[in-house]
Amino acid sequence: MIDSTRRAHILMLLATVLVAPSFPVGAAITHGLDSIILTLLRFALAALLFGPIVAWRYGLPLPGWRDLVRYGAISACLVGFFWGMFAALRHTSA
Repeated sequence: MIDSTRRAHILMLLATVLVAPSFPVGAAITHGLDSIILTLLRFALAALLFGPIVAWRYGLPLPGWRDLVRYGAISACLVGFFWGMFAALRHTSA
């Protein structure tokens, strides 16, 4: 059994591996699509790929209004980050 500290480190490395391809892929395709469209496609693809796994494993209970506001705040930060990243990749070079 993996202890909680080791599991946390493994999950952080996995998150890094999943986010890292955004930079070269984003740089390659950002000139053809607007950054907000790329952000929409990124999150739509993630929802299509991971949504069924989450629904199967945890179910899909409807959140209350308070939780919905919290989820919205977290999501807004992520959307802002990726929108800014794709916009920056359009206007900068490696």
